[in-house]
Amino acid sequence: AGGDIIGVDWRIELAEALAVDADYFVSLDREHFVGNPALSNLPFPVGTPGDCLAWLRRSGGAFSASA
Repeated sequence: AGGDIIGVDWRIELAEALAVDADYFVSLDREHFVGNPALSNLPFPVGTPGDCLAWLRRSGGAFSASA
């Protein structure tokens, strides 16, 4: 279905990331996530796997302890 990512609506994926207080949202979906200016106010960065690796290197390689 249009807008679905492997059968999951992209809005559900975003809601799940918000619900778990994600540190980073990794996606290859350039239509809905990566580079989408409407998502610039999220409490976490959004990017590709490579973007996330670069972010981890800059941040010292640690995620927040919010489990």
